[in-house]
Amino acid sequence: MVNTKVFGSVAVFLALVLAGESVAQSSRPGVGSFPYADQNGTGVTFRVWAPNASSVGVKGQFNGWGTTALTKEGATGYWSGDIASARAGQEYLYRINNSFDKRDPRARRVTNSNGNSIIYDPKAFNWGGVNPVMPWFNDLVIYEMHVGTYNAEAWVPNTFDQAISKLDHLVNLGVSAVEVMPIAEFAGDKSWGYNPADLYAVESALGGPDAFKRFVKACHERGIAVLVDVVHNHYGPSDLSLWQFDGWGSAGGIYFYNDSRGSTMWGDTRPDFGRTEVREFISDNIRMFLEEYRVDGFRWDSVWSILYANNGSTRLPEGEQMLRDINWMVKTGFAGRISIAEDNAYDFNVNFDSQWDVGFGEHIKWQVTRGSDSERNMQWLGDQIGNWNSLNRVLYSESHDSVGGMNGKQRLPRDIDGSNPQSIYARKRQLLAAGVVMTSPGIPMIFQGQEMNEDYAFAAETAIHWGLTNSNKGIVRSYSDLIHLRRNVWGGTQGLKGTGVNVHHKDDSAKVISYIRWDAGGGVDDVVVVANFSGQTRNNYQVQFPSPGVWHQFYNGDATNYASDFGNVGVVQTVTASGNPPKATLNLGMYSMQIYAKDSPLSAGQVTLDPAEPDGCVDVAITYAAGAGPLASATQVVAAVGLNNWQSSTDFSMTKTGEQWVISYSIPLGTHTLDIAFHNGATNRVWDNNKGLDWHYPVENCADIPAVVTASPEDPIGCVPVTITYEEWAGPLQDSSNLVLFVGRNGWQDVQSIPMNESPPGVWSYELQMLEDTWQLDFVFNNGGSDTNLVWDNNNGQDWHVYVLDCVDSFVPFVTITNPPSDITVSDDVANYNVSGVLGGGVSGRLMWTNAATGEGGLVTPLSTNWALPTISLAEGINLIRVSGTNDTANPNAASRDAATNSVYTAGPSWEAEQNGGVGVGRWLADGKEWKRRVLPRHE
Repeated sequence: MVNTKVFGSVAVFLALVLAGESVAQSSRPGVGSFPYADQNGTGVTFRVWAPNASSVGVKGQFNGWGTTALTKEGATGYWSGDIASARAGQEYLYRINNSFDKRDPRARRVTNSNGNSIIYDPKAFNWGGVNPVMPWFNDLVIYEMHVGTYNAEAWVPNTFDQAISKLDHLVNLGVSAVEVMPIAEFAGDKSWGYNPADLYAVESALGGPDAFKRFVKACHERGIAVLVDVVHNHYGPSDLSLWQFDGWGSAGGIYFYNDSRGSTMWGDTRPDFGRTEVREFISDNIRMFLEEYRVDGFRWDSVWSILYANNGSTRLPEGEQMLRDINWMVKTGFAGRISIAEDNAYDFNVNFDSQWDVGFGEHIKWQVTRGSDSERNMQWLGDQIGNWNSLNRVLYSESHDSVGGMNGKQRLPRDIDGSNPQSIYARKRQLLAAGVVMTSPGIPMIFQGQEMNEDYAFAAETAIHWGLTNSNKGIVRSYSDLIHLRRNVWGGTQGLKGTGVNVHHKDDSAKVISYIRWDAGGGVDDVVVVANFSGQTRNNYQVQFPSPGVWHQFYNGDATNYASDFGNVGVVQTVTASGNPPKATLNLGMYSMQIYAKDSPLSAGQVTLDPAEPDGCVDVAITYAAGAGPLASATQVVAAVGLNNWQSSTDFSMTKTGEQWVISYSIPLGTHTLDIAFHNGATNRVWDNNKGLDWHYPVENCADIPAVVTASPEDPIGCVPVTITYEEWAGPLQDSSNLVLFVGRNGWQDVQSIPMNESPPGVWSYELQMLEDTWQLDFVFNNGGSDTNLVWDNNNGQDWHVYVLDCVDSFVPFVTITNPPSDITVSDDVANYNVSGVLGGGVSGRLMWTNAATGEGGLVTPLSTNWALPTISLAEGINLIRVSGTNDTANPNAASRDAATNSVYTAGPSWEAEQNGGVGVGRWLADGKEWKRRVLPRHE
């Protein structure tokens, strides 16, 4: 606990919680729990599928964990209701058949896989205008990441927020997409993620839904797409609240096959794809990630287990249809997103874009792990490179499956040299394998850590050893070079982005292979790859090239730039191919690759910024010197300036001063990065884009400045007017033409929508008259638009609250807290606090206390003029302690506390089964060692 405050605020009010209260069927959309705020009020809509249940209710912090009955929606099997007292952030469960509790199958957030569901507002996150990236398939280079171990040397599991701090490593590496291993809530805190328990909830140990959104936003700001690994071939098998959800079923119940089709290698938990509602459950899950999390695509785990059951002997046409429909929905409704299968993507036409080429991964591993060079086979390797020249396959030399300790596997360097996985042989051969992946036709992928020659087996308990980026910094650079060449970032290697391939040279004696890659073909963009799979240097080795002339060397895996103990054999700028057919003489280092192209690598101009490190939304001078770059002879230069990873771009004509071109540019509010490239302004434009990298400059203290909200007085004492001011800044309501104050009191009671006044521009205010008996003002803001164009600022889901002292109803008795005497701050080692006070005249019955931070509360007994609370547990953050009483001798607070005989409960044996629990409350039934109440219809 840090900076914990205890607020000694007192309110006198009446409260009555009626068990068994029911609500009407909801007319609002959505399955799950969704906060609403409209002309009919505020609250939360709950809807759940439980077709065989006799009754369904919802219980949570909003109704004192009593049960509010939901209404069945005809014969649909769904139950729903709107609960006005419910709010985002509150915990809840569904009560099924008045006998057992279940988490919400569609809860976006849970406390943990054995805990409660949490109401979550999917619209509250501020994306700040950052949109999906959606790279072209031929520009995809995927980095497979296990978030829990990616940046966690100090502690496992890592969170999404911790992972963000290492994203610039991926930017420098050059990857265009990150594929996160499954992030749905799973059992425990440490897992690969292939045991999902709550499919709609983002794993709490990783930070939950907002943390994942921050991660996606941070990736997109850096130009990196985000793919999510999803598991819908089986669930669990542990911590499954879905299991026999509504009490029906001989096995798993409504969400699962209840016969042999339910059996998988991970447990008897295959979803029943034959049920419309289950297919919708899965389809809506995919749609959720696309719409609410703005992800760029998916990798589907074990598609084989969706298409087949009973060890492959039973075809599941309903699984096939589901995949076809979902992938078609993605293609037609979310253009540019990608769907990748682990396996069996092309058994039927189910609209996948690509699939893992597991055979390629196994083969390249076999080639580089042979103990003797004589075992390596260039004919077989050539078949793997050339026999499926398509972007319909994902290529890799390491994946979580192939290097996971849980599978009995280990990292490639340790497979190569078990005694010394950091030896020159281990480093060179795993790098050679990566080179083949990056230069073969397909979508290349690397697994976290292999770029630094990580040699510890992948496990959910073992973090990447980031120190290897120092000791193996040359290996990291080599991977970066290969990735940039694969994406043609520096120009000259467009052929590697295509699917054309001719494996024209397979020397099984020397263990040398060479192949030509192209995109457009016709000799326009040929790239030649030569690889030596032997431990011997091959000097004066002749390789055929597709055309005569000078060929530029773009990469040499034996360069000492990558390791001081490499041989630097054959490191040249160019080679010349001649003769008929044209051949070039090469020197090949052991276990290394060389890459050649006809076009020379591009140079780039020089750019300077003044100030070099902008601080704030300031004016900067942008200066460009073309040098020998693409715009060396340009008669005019235009600066294309974008913001925040090219979220927008504007052209500015530059002025020439001597040999330099200059403009002055005012950085707009909301900018965290300036993106700059240059062109000649002609119809047939020539660009200088820094060899494909563009120029990017970070800007401090100008981006994501949230709206500033103030209240005056800040801490009201008494029922005084309060002026609420909203300053737009870069918040979600920036540049609004109207602003509405959406305000309530005492936990969102008596809600009003009040237009605010703007003066000066961007600053809105309103003087609110305080009502008596107010202890808390609650407010958010919107733009006053229509239902389809309504934009909110709700303080990132936290709302704004002003706590009010001594604004009490003058006609009711009062309670005063004397200890603490005022708001205080306690140290981070204080876990609890004692609160005491005095009573004014007229208080009868009992006092009640609550702590809004923990949801705890109870009665103050015995009632006396000088009262004291039991020791109160504190939570991290603001602890709002309230003590309330009444002058009603019937004491509604006591009436809400039920006893089995209409008398005060004193001891367990005094309660007998079947005794009535009071007016409107059902009988208490003995259930083992617990007492449970049956809720009766209202008319009883």
